Amino acid sequence: MIAHFFAGCLVALAGIPATTTPSPAAIRGAAAFPDLVTPGTRGIKVELQIDAQALIDHCCVQHVVTKGDTLAKIAANHRKHIMTGKTGSLDRIQATTAKDILALNPGLNPDKLVVNQRIWMPPRIPAAIKTENIFVFMDQSGPFSTGGTDRGFAPTDKMIARRRGNTGFWLVPSSQMEIYAKVKKARDWQGIESMKKSGKIQTLTTNGSAHSVWDESPVHNCKDTITIERSKKGVLSAKLTSIAYDKAGQVVPPNERNKDHRQNKRGMWFLLLPFLGGGWLLWQIRRQRSATQSPPAMLTTA
Repeated sequence: MIAHFFAGCLVALAGIPATTTPSPAAIRGAAAFPDLVTPGTRGIKVELQIDAQALIDHCCVQHVVTKGDTLAKIAANHRKHIMTGKTGSLDRIQATTAKDILALNPGLNPDKLVVNQRIWMPPRIPAAIKTENIFVFMDQSGPFSTGGTDRGFAPTDKMIARRRGNTGFWLVPSSQMEIYAKVKKARDWQGIESMKKSGKIQTLTTNGSAHSVWDESPVHNCKDTITIERSKKGVLSAKLTSIAYDKAGQVVPPNERNKDHRQNKRGMWFLLLPFLGGGWLLWQIRRQRSATQSPPAMLTTA
């Protein structure tokens, strides 16, 4: 009883008596992990947008084949933004060729492209000096895994804001692709971490907005934007911009959005603790007294 009492006091002081309820998401595989819910909170909608132009311009991303695509058509449209002269003709020296695409996709048959097939593309902006190609993979790791996804990133991919976990990208140089593929296939997450720490691969990761707020919060929904930036020295980084809106569609100021309403809840528990503790002590005293009192003697008559 005493242990339960003090445990309840600690939870009350923390102001976050977490409980577990089944996840609302559909069960995937044999079982689904439980969704942790904090009493006094409510869920909100979080939209995620990706501005990955720096990756498209300077790294190898994937093209998703659509109906009517041919390798020649894909190559011709890849660097169509590079126009020269008054006629607007494409600079043939800088233009992407089918040969360039085949070099990035060993085993690709240009005569047998399939809808939704994913193929690697060269950087959209040709490098002034020939450098090693960097391949971009999506990373949406959950709280119970660090593996993320196994496929490369395509600009047309829809990134969903994860309830818990990170959203970002893995940047793998061409010299590390074979090792990276082997480690990933073996699900050797320690090997992945070792490659990261040694600088063999780079990660661009950000933490998005929380999908739940306190009941007192004015926040109704959030819009997150992850922007990939490239410095003058060619260093890539990820920047998160998040805007919160109330139910009327007005922007919620950061000080109101980040306000910790647990302080108010904690104060109420401090007021209640003396009464709860006093009541428990009175109950114990009465219990001990009733246990020590003997029953009255019975009078008998001859």
